[in-house]
Amino acid sequence: ADNVRICGRGILDMSRIKELPVAIDPKLAAERKAKGFAITNAKRRDAIRLEFCDNALVEGIAIRDSLLHAVRPIGCRNLVIDNVKICGNWRCDSDGIDMRNCENVRVRNCFVRTFDGAICVKGFDCCMGEKDMLHDGTRHDVFTNAVVEGCTVWCDWGRSLAFGAETRAEAIRDVTWRNCDLIHNAHAACELQNCDYADIHGVLFEDIRVDLEDRPQRS
Repeated sequence: ADNVRICGRGILDMSRIKELPVAIDPKLAAERKAKGFAITNAKRRDAIRLEFCDNALVEGIAIRDSLLHAVRPIGCRNLVIDNVKICGNWRCDSDGIDMRNCENVRVRNCFVRTFDGAICVKGFDCCMGEKDMLHDGTRHDVFTNAVVEGCTVWCDWGRSLAFGAETRAEAIRDVTWRNCDLIHNAHAACELQNCDYADIHGVLFEDIRVDLEDRPQRS
């Protein structure tokens, strides 16, 4: 869908949605296990998932206890995520804002507290087939022109600001992280994990304030 607006001052709350095992194809379960998936027998849903959407706005809401990622845009163009609060993402792999092969993105004035990656720039993941990368005959294989600014991040387990780990894209370029406060960092504050084949360039971290705690690092 295009021209999508999710806005207001409400709370999108998934805390009452329980994770229940769901029977899946045994071959798919075996494939996931071989790839290191922690969960191989359940289908989990993101709180907000935007697939191949042009001109989308997510603004002014709070997202609580997502089953998986709080906001996951895939192959979107002209996307704005503004003044969104994310908290309570305590489940495994509960990323905050997890963007994949998008173009012209602005993420600003958000508070993100997650158990896994907080704000991530990615390519497609290993589960997406070649056909899944196509939309209306166009292959979405470049992530370009993104600015993340004015955000406050509290990360309880994973990375606060990150590229990857999934980087199935021909290029990830022209990405700026600016004027952000990383108030709690469980692991890396700013990290690049190019685990696939993307050519990553044109990256700027500017005016990032990192709170470093005097404690042993996790193994």
